[in-house]
Amino acid sequence: MIPYIILICIPIIVFIINDRVRLNSGNRTLYETSSSSIDIFMIVLILLVALRGLLCGIDTIQYKVLFRQYSLTDFSEILKTGVHEIGYRLLNKIVGLITDNYQYLLIATSLMCVCPIWYFYKKESEQPILTLSLFLTVAPFVLLFSGIRQAIAMAIGVFAWYMSRKKKPLLFICIVLIAMQFHTSAFILLFLYPLYHAKITGKWLWFVVPCMVAVYYLKDVIFAFLINLLGRKCSPCPTSLPSCGRHRRPFAGLPPNGHRARHALPPRRNCRVRNCRISPPGKCCSR
Repeated sequence: MIPYIILICIPIIVFIINDRVRLNSGNRTLYETSSSSIDIFMIVLILLVALRGLLCGIDTIQYKVLFRQYSLTDFSEILKTGVHEIGYRLLNKIVGLITDNYQYLLIATSLMCVCPIWYFYKKESEQPILTLSLFLTVAPFVLLFSGIRQAIAMAIGVFAWYMSRKKKPLLFICIVLIAMQFHTSAFILLFLYPLYHAKITGKWLWFVVPCMVAVYYLKDVIFAFLINLLGRKCSPCPTSLPSCGRHRRPFAGLPPNGHRARHALPPRRNCRVRNCRISPPGKCCSR
């Protein structure tokens, strides 16, 4: 819990100090706020995401299984159609060629996920503390600790937003396609370009409000239809690995018996950010 207190408190302290210095110097511009608090927040966040334990996040253990599986797979098999997107399969294979330590994959993905958000907030935020406060309450913050593929796709979406603002549709489409190589649901970014340039007026409410209500009640059906339209097949993550020397037991903290292993992990609803433990890169601990 202490790392998360640091994550929240240090940026606030830095903001207060900078604000006090600015007032004492006579600069009372409302939005001229230092971004030092964002820098400190993101550095601490990268460390927390990169050095988290296996029980931090619902899917972290499953991603470790996938890492071991894809790192042992030939490139020819990686490039074939698989359950997961090719971008994520290649990322696992490339990291697997360098090291067999899963913690380094978490380090690499933490930089890929947080750095674009860091750049976006640093350049666009006028009130850092308000920005960070809102960021702590939205889904992307939680996904950083669990949904690696989704978090990477959202981070790539930052560049799609910039291409949309610069009116570069071809680059925008290319970036969206790259994001879809990590998670197919990134196709939703295609709506960003027309919405960004649409001239919305009060008359839009007659169309937007009914659509929002319909989407809320039919969201599962709509999303399933779009996923099937893209040819995406949902399949559960593998729960076992082939024997491979000293990696025959990927989870050192779990008992070898299958009936006992079911009770070795806490319920999925408890595997949240609050269970996070920091582990050094050289020692990937199970908590």
